[in-house]
Amino acid sequence: MPRFLDWDCPNTDCNHQIRDEFVMEIPDERICPQCSGLMDRAYYVTRRQHNTQWSDRDAVVVFKNADGRISYPCRNDAPVPQGSERVVIRSLHDMNKFERQHNVVNERMHFDRSGRGMDDTFRGKEFSH
Repeated sequence: MPRFLDWDCPNTDCNHQIRDEFVMEIPDERICPQCSGLMDRAYYVTRRQHNTQWSDRDAVVVFKNADGRISYPCRNDAPVPQGSERVVIRSLHDMNKFERQHNVVNERMHFDRSGRGMDDTFRGKEFSH
């Protein structure tokens, strides 16, 4: 599917950026034209997504234990275990904040209909079996 991609060079000496590159297929890697290093894809969250509130059916639910550990129920209407607190995430902004705080990724929020997971490849190297 054709789309526009943005790229950032992670090399601190280069910091080259490519904006709105038109591609027919998403490449596994992109070489920086200035320093020949591997570039990272840049992702942006639009302002209108911050204000969108999800319904009870679409909200993400996690349980926070008294010691701060997070558990993930298989359904968002599951009963709260004793000694835990129910945390409901109702927007993409809150989901992104939760991902950063807990170093996790909600793959459904980043699904691009390719059938591949977020951890299948890294810089062009295959990690799936």
